[in-house]
Amino acid sequence: MLKRKLQYRDDEDCDEDKRTLPCANLDERATEEILYEAFLQAGPIESAYIHKDEAGRSCLFGFITYVHRCGIFYVLKLLQGLTLYRKRISISYPYTS
Repeated sequence: MLKRKLQYRDDEDCDEDKRTLPCANLDERATEEILYEAFLQAGPIESAYIHKDEAGRSCLFGFITYVHRCGIFYVLKLLQGLTLYRKRISISYPYTS
């Protein structure tokens, strides 16, 4: 998991689930570093993680955890339709409030 030094968060930003964005339909060549750099445009990122199977191969989905919850809302506006390695990344946010 790619992690960066944590920055200050207020109470609204403390729930990690509400700061985490699931990303699906990743290409097998996508790395945590590439995911981190692509999604950094929306705000500071705490971690980027791509789930791997027992053999170490990508399961083609991952998670981006932002330092601040507002990063989620920016990414949904800025990066909807993002394509990496000719595959459109599927991003969705399960929380509406």
